[in-house]
Amino acid sequence: MARIEGYRERHTLRITTTKAISESIVQEIERVVGSIRRVQINLGVLLPPGPGPRWQRLKNWSSTNYDAAMLNELGNLTKTDIKLIPQKKV
Repeated sequence: MARIEGYRERHTLRITTTKAISESIVQEIERVVGSIRRVQINLGVLLPPGPGPRWQRLKNWSSTNYDAAMLNELGNLTKTDIKLIPQKKV
């Protein structure tokens, strides 16, 4: 049985188990950390400019400003499937 402890302030993980098991745990942690990616997207384009949200304005604005690339990236970030349906409605 393995025990893994994390110390945030020291940026340290402590693995208590046999050497063979600890090596496989470290390899798996390195694999997962290596697959992490960072993406910066401008969230300012998610809302229309102007004072206060008004539903009709937001609906019209979103149908003209959300392109397939943005919806795909939002879907990846939120782990959801976002698609445009007929008349460019989200």
